Amino acid sequence: MTKLRHFVQRKTGMRKLESLFVIVLIAAAWPGCRAKDDGRKDADRAPPDSVVQERLQTQLPAFIAIRSLETNKAKDGSDKFLIKFKAVLAPKEYLYTAAPFSGSEWVSLEDLLPGAQLKPVGVLRQELPREMTAYNSPYAAEVARLLGECERMPRYRKLKIAHQSGQEVSLYGKVSAETLVDKWQLGDIVWEGSIEGLGKPRGSFGPEYLVVGSPEAGDVGKQYLDARTKLEAQLSALVAKYKADVAAKQQAEERAKQLAKERAEANFRKLLAATAPGTKYSGTAGILPFVLEFTKQEMNGMVLEAKIRNPKDSTETRLLTGSMVEDSGGGTYSITLKLDPSSGKTYVPSTSEVGRPRTIFEKGYSYEPYVMRFSLGEDQNLGGEAYVSVLKRLPGSEAP
Repeated sequence: MTKLRHFVQRKTGMRKLESLFVIVLIAAAWPGCRAKDDGRKDADRAPPDSVVQERLQTQLPAFIAIRSLETNKAKDGSDKFLIKFKAVLAPKEYLYTAAPFSGSEWVSLEDLLPGAQLKPVGVLRQELPREMTAYNSPYAAEVARLLGECERMPRYRKLKIAHQSGQEVSLYGKVSAETLVDKWQLGDIVWEGSIEGLGKPRGSFGPEYLVVGSPEAGDVGKQYLDARTKLEAQLSALVAKYKADVAAKQQAEERAKQLAKERAEANFRKLLAATAPGTKYSGTAGILPFVLEFTKQEMNGMVLEAKIRNPKDSTETRLLTGSMVEDSGGGTYSITLKLDPSSGKTYVPSTSEVGRPRTIFEKGYSYEPYVMRFSLGEDQNLGGEAYVSVLKRLPGSEAP
């Protein structure tokens, strides 16, 4: 009986050894099974996804939420894990990015007022009367100010929507983790993409930024359009004032010309009357008295004749010829008279004869004719000749 028991035990032990040997052979032939099992054990010992997500959230801005998280955890050294992840993120509000500095980063008039028909400032300038923009024009400063205001565009930098609120975006990254007694410590997160590239909320940008197409941009465009309309209205009013001033000036000039013409005609008629045949004047030349009497008037005053005589001796008489002429300034007329050499010697003797001064009717010893110019005064007397007294008009034909 004892022998039988030993035999059975020996057979059983051999079968156990055979089974163990088979298991060892299988384990040696299929190492993946062991690695997979080891990996499962490592994964079981790695930090849970909730810890990873909590760590990710600390490095994300408050305006970005984590919708979902997928991880791949592997042992990295004796006590550390390397966790690779895919995070599905979603902004809690609209996110924006600023246009880079490239020359087109500024909001244009077309951005503010798409389709608006506004005249370019250059066209407005060309439509103005040229005289208004001349350097000495009284309107030049105001014109320059109004055109400058029209040209001054609202100065805003463009903002564009990077992500809408709730719009999901996937980012990949990795993070290391290790245990500290009874808690996990995760290192810095390494992102494959840029968190900053997701954008920022509108409040992160200053008032000099504007979102094209937004209600805010619409308000800015409307304000600019209203201001521009007012400026163009002021410019139109200034042009109207200029044209009215020009018309008033032309009317004033025409009226002044008409008045001058009327005065000239009145002066001409008065001179015609003042030089009519039979009209007499008395005066002195030097210290000698004389009487001037007009004897002929032809061709509307173009031909005048008069005689000058000694009021005390009627035999001492000389002939004068002349005409009515228009003054250089225009609008007034005067009378020119000169001695007719053929009418004999003047009644005033020369200095060589008596030692008395000659009159202006003589010029030098050759008795050259001296041209005198007279104008008619308001008192109907003739004056204006430096060397002759005022010729007072005599009533009728009476001599003084």
